[in-house]
Parts: sequence; structure tokens; C-alpha cells
Amino acid sequence: TAEDGVRILERIPQCYRVHNGSNVDTVINPIGRFGQKLASTFTFVFGSEAMINRYEQTLTGLSPRLVPVSILAIEATASSEDREEGCVVVDLGHDTTNVCICKDNIIRYVRTIPLGSHDINNDIREFGIPVSRIESIKRIHGSALASEITEDTAIKATSNAKRSALITTRNLASIIEHRLKDIARFVKEEIEDSGYANKLNAGVILTGGGANLK
Repeated sequence: TAEDGVRILERIPQCYRVHNGSNVDTVINPIGRFGQKLASTFTFVFGSEAMINRYEQTLTGLSPRLVPVSILAIEATASSEDREEGCVVVDLGHDTTNVCICKDNIIRYVRTIPLGSHDINNDIREFGIPVSRIESIKRIHGSALASEITEDTAIKATSNAKRSALITTRNLASIIEHRLKDIARFVKEEIEDSGYANKLNAGVILTGGGANLK
């Protein structure tokens, strides 16, 4: 049962245990097996009740099925072989970073980290860069690794003649790299907490807008 303010979005069966006398078979699919008792383990995916209600009110009359973005991301980016061998899809979004782990074609672990590209933009904003210019400067001149900047050049960040804002490509990359390291640390912790860290033979798949950084 979900606690107050939370709704269950997905119930994903992990495995089934078929009890037949003294024997217990653990299987992915129990169809066709004989037994006196059937048990299962599930992964539950929860969402904010208030946010879900807002979506449903906005989409009144369309009868939508709301699916967590992390699950959509793994279906859109990971091949069937990746999902079989074990992979983690990291969706670097605007407000959040979503982590979804799949193994044996079953979604095993889903988490949302409250950090995203918007936090990188806020860090850049602290250097006096106008909000209207941050995204284009980050996309054109930004890099996820400061060590990759071979030529440190100054970027004019405003067209206002009375107020000149400059940032160098190396400083810009350092700002981005520090925030991405924070996100990467949380992603790593989630992978370790999942219990599947040593079972992800297909590795990590990056997606989302933040994955377009150089």
C-alpha cells in the first residue's frame, strides 16, 4: 500500500516462486508449471499524487496511461540484448536525473535524482551570465571535461555594451564538470544500492538533453 501523497505507477514482477510440495522453483515465467502455491517479488515505482493529479486534469478526456520517464527511456534507448545482459540507462534531464536498471529483460531498479541540467545552468548563472544566453553558451562552448579544453578563449556572454560579461571556455567547462561529478556520484551510489553493480554487462547508456554535452 502506498503511503499518503504517493501513488503506485508500476508493479513490475521480478521473479515467481512455484511451490510444489517440498520443492520451490524460482522462475521468470510461471505459466505452464504445476504447484500448490505461487509467490512473487515485485519492484514498485511510485509517483507524487499531486503531480499525477495535475497531469490527469490537464489530459482530461484522453484517458492517458502515465508511465515513468525512466521506463520510457530504457525502452527507447536500450536494445533487447542490452536489457538481457544488464544495463543502466541514465537520463540526464532538465530538473532530474533518472536511473533505470534492467537485467534479464526485467526492470530491476528505478530511481530519480533531484539534480539535472537546470542545476548546471544555475551554477553558470552565478558568474553573471544572463539566463537568456546560458543554454546556447553551454551547448556551443561547454564541455563535460575541463581537461579537454586545449585553447582557453573568452566568451562574451552579453550584447549589452554597458555591461560586459565574460567567461572563459576552461572556466565554463570546470563549472559543468563539477556539477556533473555530483550527479555521477549519486548515480554510482544508486547503482551500488541496487545490488546489480556487478551484473551490468552492457554498461551504462546516457540519454536526455544533458547527454548532448561534449
